[in-house]
Amino acid sequence: SSICLDQLTLIDQDMNMIVQRAIVTKQCQLLSLQHNRISFIGLSILAEALRENQSLETLYLNDNQICDDGVRCLAES
Repeated sequence: SSICLDQLTLIDQDMNMIVQRAIVTKQCQLLSLQHNRISFIGLSILAEALRENQSLETLYLNDNQICDDGVRCLAES
């Protein structure tokens, strides 16, 4: 399944709910979080969930507040 949460002004505090519903419960294959306000903190929450779940194949994060550390954290998951 695909879940699109683009342009919803999502912040780091929203990521636990998104991970639970999109990754854990629905086991989506595509998750789009473009044009939000997610930073390294939110991305680290997502990365932790991906360590335990292999269903996500495509992730769109364009136009967020993700720094190099966030990308590194995601790449290591």
